[in-house]
Amino acid sequence: MATMKQIASIFVLVLLFRASALSTTGAPRQATPKEAICKNINVLYRRAYLAPTFYLSVYWEIMKKLDCPQFRDECDKKTFRFSPFTSLLSEEMCNRTSFIKTCTPKLQQVLASGESNWTVLSSYAANVTAYNAVTEPCVQVAIHDQLVQTYGYSFGRFEESKLLMNPYSGYTWCGVNTKNLNVLSVYLCSPTRWRANAWVLLTFLGILGFVVTVVNLLAFVVIVSKPDLRNGQGIFRLNLAVIDFVTGAVILPTAMYTYYHYTIRPKDFTPVPVPMQHIAHKFFTEPIVNYTTVSMSSVMALFSRGSTYQFSKSLVNTIGFITQLVLTENIFSLAVAGVDRLIAISIPLSYDAHKSKRVASLLCLGTWVVAILLAVMPILNYQGMKYMITDNMFFFTDGPPYITQLSLAVPLVLMWALAVAIFVKMRLHNRRLSSKTKSVKKNLARNEVRLANTLTIMVGFFTLAVLPMFVLNFYLASGSKLNFNDVEHAPLDALYRIVNLHTTGQIVMLCNSVVNFFIYQNRDQTFKTQVRKLFGLKTDAYRPTQTSTTRAK
Repeated sequence: MATMKQIASIFVLVLLFRASALSTTGAPRQATPKEAICKNINVLYRRAYLAPTFYLSVYWEIMKKLDCPQFRDECDKKTFRFSPFTSLLSEEMCNRTSFIKTCTPKLQQVLASGESNWTVLSSYAANVTAYNAVTEPCVQVAIHDQLVQTYGYSFGRFEESKLLMNPYSGYTWCGVNTKNLNVLSVYLCSPTRWRANAWVLLTFLGILGFVVTVVNLLAFVVIVSKPDLRNGQGIFRLNLAVIDFVTGAVILPTAMYTYYHYTIRPKDFTPVPVPMQHIAHKFFTEPIVNYTTVSMSSVMALFSRGSTYQFSKSLVNTIGFITQLVLTENIFSLAVAGVDRLIAISIPLSYDAHKSKRVASLLCLGTWVVAILLAVMPILNYQGMKYMITDNMFFFTDGPPYITQLSLAVPLVLMWALAVAIFVKMRLHNRRLSSKTKSVKKNLARNEVRLANTLTIMVGFFTLAVLPMFVLNFYLASGSKLNFNDVEHAPLDALYRIVNLHTTGQIVMLCNSVVNFFIYQNRDQTFKTQVRKLFGLKTDAYRPTQTSTTRAK
């Protein structure tokens, strides 16, 4: 249920809207009290229809009770057709006879009843608790119709669940009576073919989290236990293993819980307070003699139901901080690892193992400082930044887009620049090999080819992980504006595609945590040998090769 603070904010919005109703010339707007209140409610709902507390059922009932001219306009334009439930609810309120004709056969089928009397059928629907029956939109709207016909209104007896921005599930919007609140969720409102998507996504996130955690824990153990791996590159790899381990052990499980909480778990509702029961009963049951007596604040109080799924601010900040810290450090760590390789190729003779470890440690320390600064900004509310839940699963930063863009663009451009610089250095280095012996040139060439291949794979996957999010964020932050306040022409299809792309981009970024292991850890021969020893497997040293056989002969 909405808090008094939410109700107060709605009332302030109403007052501001009433103030804006004055004409631009300064003259008072000439309108009857009925026209004024109807227009206020109509415009306000059209602006706030995405909010969880703004029930469509309550809106229709208010407009019909006030006999607003906008009621017929909404019926003619068929404005609110987001889901089968909203379409049938609109039909019930606009043309009840047509609705009954449409849903009678469906109710007979779902309820396994031969009853043709709508009053009896709707009473059956109001008492049904079978999950498969409750998911049927005709049953849901029949329940609403039965409440309206019995009590004159549905406030406090009928609750709605809506989520128009849920990834991979389309637009979900439905409602049930209080008897079925224990099953009301986004999952219940979703079409059958999309419910499977929720479990597929949760399963994928679970498997990904398990794999990321295990392989990076393995990398950590191997690097720590093998002194030969604790060189300059080992510092980067150890740092990367710790970051990716946290991704698998914290970020992905949190995403799973959050997605389950928003999508599958039934919503929480509290009983309607007695004062609000009185307000609703008085408004809907008593005749309106004088529209000047209709209180706008009382009408807005009817838009106070709903479960907003609020996590505590401390939890959002904690998980948001960890997520921002880990992802930023992951991206910058991969970038500065390229800096280390460039230095090693540029000055191979003076860049000994000791200096390599020192430089690697300083570079990693620098990335942690930058990551911490970026992660703490939303907690300090720097330039209005804050942590929020995106796509119903991830905790990310909401604030000035240029900060997010820079955190993605700088490492991406740096990786590309380093890749070009390393390839140029390698080409120049190959030209200097003419004076070397054949065996030396062969060994050096082999190492450089291996480095080039690793670098190419790293840059490729890094680009694949970061570039989609950068492009999408750039698009959203650019001049292209998506106006969702225009209900009749709201670009919901565009919104649905953007949410899917955004979610996919974030998942791809998280997949980088397992890809890192195979392109940055497992490609090292010493690392692979140590892993085989750790599990008691034979290493390449025990396997006779063609060369060793020839020498034995």
